[in-house]
Amino acid sequence: MIKGVNKSVIEVADTGNKYFERAILFVNPQYSDKSTELLQSQARLYVSGVDVPRLPLKTAGSAKKKRRYTRQKQLRRLLFAAGVVGLVLLIYLLIPR
Repeated sequence: MIKGVNKSVIEVADTGNKYFERAILFVNPQYSDKSTELLQSQARLYVSGVDVPRLPLKTAGSAKKKRRYTRQKQLRRLLFAAGVVGLVLLIYLLIPR
């Protein structure tokens, strides 16, 4: 959503990237009085320097899931150990002396 009537926009139709067909850049108001050629060349320069992420986006959440899985695994082990200790104590108390 664009808030404002006088926004200068530069559209780069050829990004040189196989993933993105076009880029739309909003010009900072303090530089909107610069020449169109300068703004277009800066826009092309900026877009050509933008790196594409090397990993798929869903990989970013994998580390979180892995940590959560590890925490769940640790909790299971802790509960199992507590259960074993409880069972040993129960057996010890139930054996007549």
